[in-house]
Amino acid sequence: MYKFFKISFYILTILFFLSSSLYAQSISQYFAPLVKNISNNSIVSVGGNNIVLGVYPTTSPNDNNLVGVVDYKSNITTGISGNVPVVSSGTVNVLVSNINGVIKKGDYITSSIIPGVGEKDTQSGKILGKALSNFSFSHFLYKKTIFQNGKSVQILVEKIPVLLGISYFTYNNNFSGILLSFGKAVVGKNVSFFNSLIAILIISVGVFTLIYGVSVSLKHSLLGISRNPLSKDSIEKNLVFIIISLIFIFMVTLVLGYLILIF
Repeated sequence: MYKFFKISFYILTILFFLSSSLYAQSISQYFAPLVKNISNNSIVSVGGNNIVLGVYPTTSPNDNNLVGVVDYKSNITTGISGNVPVVSSGTVNVLVSNINGVIKKGDYITSSIIPGVGEKDTQSGKILGKALSNFSFSHFLYKKTIFQNGKSVQILVEKIPVLLGISYFTYNNNFSGILLSFGKAVVGKNVSFFNSLIAILIISVGVFTLIYGVSVSLKHSLLGISRNPLSKDSIEKNLVFIIISLIFIFMVTLVLGYLILIF
């Protein structure tokens, strides 16, 4: 019996190390390139037609056609040799930038407007996987200047290991997700949690002021008219002025909230 348990232990140990080794390796599948010179560690999407199906560097956040990461050093590859090896599972180095905030270990990674380069995910949609290390400002590969919302922005690009898990992820089941979705819905771009929160608070103040102010003004106006019918005209004029003022205040809060979301 002792010998049986000893043999079983050795077998389980060997299987454990084999499974760990396979898990650490990246298994890729060959795809035809739809563009030339796709860089290693680039995030790619699948496209083409019924005749030619291939991959190209992603160029939009949360790309629904996201299929994986190019890895020319993949340990195991299937498909027709000579094409682009794309990894869809396991752990692989991925090109990322700080365009959508500094990436920290555990953050979800998705595609971005920079061809083939990932970013921190802050909205519901297709994700690539989870970052296994922090973004390093001292070991970046290169700097890149892009134009975003009419402004010139300099971002950094580097490689970090990512545990791939391509899927659709939603933030709408929590408070932060609702705020982030709200910001994107209003201005059409990713907005930070802080900016979304401040914008919501300012707009909420405007809504409360409008509703409360109108209700109180109507109540006092009706009470004043009932007590002194002769003052009806002046009371109505004052009521109109107050309502216009409240609407103006509400519009100002809307504009302030929008500006905060933009900047």
